[in-house]
Amino acid sequence: MRHFAGVIAGFGTMTLLEAATFCGIYLVVGADIAFKPESWQISVPWSVLSIVVAFMAACIGGKVCQFIAGSWRGPLYLIIAILVLGISSAVTMGEPSLTDPRTIDPGWREALSSWMDGAHHPTWLLYLYPLCGAFGVAMGGRLLKKKQTQTVA
Repeated sequence: MRHFAGVIAGFGTMTLLEAATFCGIYLVVGADIAFKPESWQISVPWSVLSIVVAFMAACIGGKVCQFIAGSWRGPLYLIIAILVLGISSAVTMGEPSLTDPRTIDPGWREALSSWMDGAHHPTWLLYLYPLCGAFGVAMGGRLLKKKQTQTVA
């Protein structure tokens, strides 16, 4: 049961951190950095920033998961969940619903909604998200730590 609780807590931590960070960054930089001009396509700077944010949130989520689960299995299960959900989401992603030119600078709520529902995400980014998440959880959950060697003096 601790593994399941760790996975839920780690995933929840990742989600909340990403949403809060993206909203905060969007309030600072605005639509001109987040989207391409007059478009609902995600910009390259925002894509790169989102990879960094996703990785950092995954590191913290992996640490939370490992702490609650109490073993390496919790982060491993979280990695499996991230890969399955992320890749299946990328594969089943339909056409973006926002096809009209962007004539307004959306507020953070509209921007968050558009990223989830209708914005144009580059295909490579959709597949990179789960990989960054899995690697971040592995780092935060200490699955990739160096083996400690003991020396006898």
